[in-house]
Amino acid sequence: MNHFKEVLLISLLLLPLAGLAQEAVSWKDLTPDQQQLLQSMKGQWQTLPAERQIRLQRGSARWQAMTVDQRQQARQKHLAWQTKTAAEKQNIRQRFKEFNQLPARQQERIRDRRQWFNELPAEQRQQLRRRFDERSLKPLDANLEVNREINRENLREAVWEAGQEVDRDRLQESDMERELMRERRRE
Repeated sequence: MNHFKEVLLISLLLLPLAGLAQEAVSWKDLTPDQQQLLQSMKGQWQTLPAERQIRLQRGSARWQAMTVDQRQQARQKHLAWQTKTAAEKQNIRQRFKEFNQLPARQQERIRDRRQWFNELPAEQRQQLRRRFDERSLKPLDANLEVNREINRENLREAVWEAGQEVDRDRLQESDMERELMRERRRE
């Protein structure tokens, strides 16, 4: 049973990857370690679509390359995914789809902002979340899409304002550094 969960987890990790029509992978082409990991799939392997075989092969290689901590983290994410409702899963899939449709430059900005947010001290992240919650509207009517867009905009504004505050602090620090450098040159 535990082995089946690992195979399922590998499959879910690879879900976002879009497989192009490719040649099927023979069971014999798998390494012995991959065969052991995918043992529960052996009986149906030849009937699986080629794209799925390729995803499972790549996923098993990724799984084997993971550290024990990374595997544990992947298991936890898998468990968290399993506990989500169908509506939550659909919402995540929709947001993922929307993100992938954004221009590459905008995706990079979002990734940078997320990294910046995650590097903030926990207290500051909580403060931003509270500011976001204060601005967010609770769904009062049937038009959830409008509320969802308003919530997104509120989050963008809260993160932007926090980023501006940090940028101002950085500018003040750099101004002080320049002033210090000028004083040192004078001496």
